[in-house]
Order: sequence, then structure tokens, then C-alpha cells
Amino acid sequence: AWSMTPVVTGFVACNDRESFTKLYAVYTKLITTITAPMCLLLVLLAQPLLRFWVGPAFEIAGRMMPVLMIPIFIMVPYSISGCITNAYAKIKFPSRMGFVFTVLYLALAYVLSGPVSMGMMGIAIASAIGTASFATLHAYYASRIASLSFMHYFKTAYAKPMLWSAAVIGG
Repeated sequence: AWSMTPVVTGFVACNDRESFTKLYAVYTKLITTITAPMCLLLVLLAQPLLRFWVGPAFEIAGRMMPVLMIPIFIMVPYSISGCITNAYAKIKFPSRMGFVFTVLYLALAYVLSGPVSMGMMGIAIASAIGTASFATLHAYYASRIASLSFMHYFKTAYAKPMLWSAAVIGG
């Protein structure tokens, strides 16, 4: 997505709202349509794929992969949000937000892996929650600074392609 930064910045600088809005939606739709089916397949086939590829010694990786794929569903399609915050020179909040989410992730990882006794799976769950939450909040913030409706963007650019992918994979 970072390769889109000059294009997004150009649209913002020229106040070309129509092109900017279209790029934001089309990019997210395209990336969601491409990545979601692959991610869904990896979620469904993680254990047999890893067992075949590296053997039974890495069985825990097969159980953790579906959890670790959750943020990929969210993070990759929303990656253009970083281009938007850069184009508007509004990086202070996402930077601070990243720091806060890192601290929260470390605390949650500690609690889930230690006192709750979930081990590596607890760390994976904490990572998934932290990364997915940060990506969603960042996309919301990018929509807000660009004066776009996040709900409209979410429904049309993300949810529809995600549902299509689920239907294709599900049969």
C-alpha cells in the first residue's frame, strides 16, 4: 500500500476528492477480493497444510495459524489508511495509538500466556486482538480525517468482498 502514498498525496494536494474517494474504495475492494480467499483457505487448511509441510512437530503452529490470520483479513485491506494519514500529515495520533496498542498487547500477552495458562496460544490471541484493533481504528481515523463515512467505506469496500470470498470458499 505504501506505493500508493504519492498518488493519495497528489489527490489530497489537488483537492481531487472524487479520485481520492474512488481510489480508497477500489484499492480496499481489490485487495480484500484477492487476499480474503487465500486467508480463508489458510484458516481452514492450516493444520493439514503445516502437518504435510513441516511434520507433526509443529502441530501448535497449525492451531495458532487461524488465530494469526485474523489480523491479516483486516490489516492488509486497510493498509491504504497509512497513505491517507501521511497525505494529510496526521501521523501523531496513529503513532501514539501504535504505542498504546503495543503496551496493551504486551500486557494481554503476559496475562494470557502466564496467569491464564494459555502459553503460545495466548500470545497469538493477544497479537491478533492488538493488530486487528489497531488496523480497524487506524482505518476509522483515516476515514475521519478524510471526511469520509467509515461505515459506508466498510460496507462497500470491505464487507461485500469479504462476504463474497466466504461464499466462494464455503461453496
